[in-house]
Amino acid sequence: MSRFVAYSELDQHLGLDSKKNIKIVKDGEAVMTSIDNILGTNKGERCMLRSFGGAIQSLLFEPMSDDMAQRLDMEIKDAINTWDDRPEILSLVAVPDYDNGVYALSIIFRISGVGDFQYSRQIVPES
Repeated sequence: MSRFVAYSELDQHLGLDSKKNIKIVKDGEAVMTSIDNILGTNKGERCMLRSFGGAIQSLLFEPMSDDMAQRLDMEIKDAINTWDDRPEILSLVAVPDYDNGVYALSIIFRISGVGDFQYSRQIVPES
């Protein structure tokens, strides 16, 4: 018997499944795709929805510091809460990696009725 799927969407990388159809991502992976889209979009980039996204890239060109990491945490949390109501954020932390000029982002979130998931990425300034 198949497991209940609360959320699904197309794989953002357009990978193919065994039947050569575009892969469908489910539940936590679907929400992580949404988070990638939110964090990867600057406000004003989408011509039909100018308010979508966050101001994350603009913060990345400020000098790295613990205070800036806290501002980044708040901006990321606000952007996710504004644009996706599926995840309940349990923990979100961006840690500056001074040697590599990036922030290590870790988010633990819960999907009601499904479970807890971890999202980890490096946030790198666009060049």
